[in-house]
Amino acid sequence: MDKQASETMKIHYIHGNLQTEHVWGPSIEKFHTLGTAFSHLPENLYQEPYEGFDHWTEQFCRKVARESGNGKSVLIGYSLGGRLAMHACLARPELWIGVVVVSADTGMHCPEQKKQQLSKDLAWARRIRTGCTDDLIAEWDRQSVFCGLPNASPRSPTSLAPDSTAHLFDIFSKGRQRDLLPELRRLKNPPILSISGALDNKYTQISQQLDQSTETVRHALVPNAGHRVPWENPDSFCEIVIQFIEELQQLQSPCGEG
Repeated sequence: MDKQASETMKIHYIHGNLQTEHVWGPSIEKFHTLGTAFSHLPENLYQEPYEGFDHWTEQFCRKVARESGNGKSVLIGYSLGGRLAMHACLARPELWIGVVVVSADTGMHCPEQKKQQLSKDLAWARRIRTGCTDDLIAEWDRQSVFCGLPNASPRSPTSLAPDSTAHLFDIFSKGRQRDLLPELRRLKNPPILSISGALDNKYTQISQQLDQSTETVRHALVPNAGHRVPWENPDSFCEIVIQFIEELQQLQSPCGEG
């Protein structure tokens, strides 16, 4: 990778539910270990009382546009963060050289499914408001979506403010999210890399559908990982992301030369 180009490239990270922006620390450290020198900008979803997807997207994209100058950035989001990354990509595609979404759902089409999902998320929100206890976090980690694997990115309940954490479950519920698939099918740019863990059958199927039905989305499968790909197989995850960024830089260079 061209060192000068990598030094000027910004990577924005968006965390998932029951995480903080600090969860990306190991990935950022791994990039440094591999000899890459990006400008790393983890997003803190708790910093403002966002009203919903559109409000967050507008605020986030405005901030990125203000800070990026004439350059473009890479956007990486995990789970909830991946859904938000897709919103930002669709709203302001010109801001991004490329987008990486990890274990992320494009949304639901069926009203009844959305209603059921919102009910589940509001139930989690009510419980979280009473306190982010060890028992609650352990129950969250036992959900089938995590493939029976231990949490490779442990966090302390004291790092999660109950009210703001519960607020995210409410406003960013998939029950409140529009189905993004039709818009992604019309998207021409930027390139999107959808990453899933080989043990995570549900989100692998979602990524494969995106790969097959859209022009801009490509699927990458990470071995020995479930839903929490960046922390369950950090080596493969970072190598795949770096390869994707190198390809993006080649596309941006005159005559396709890196």
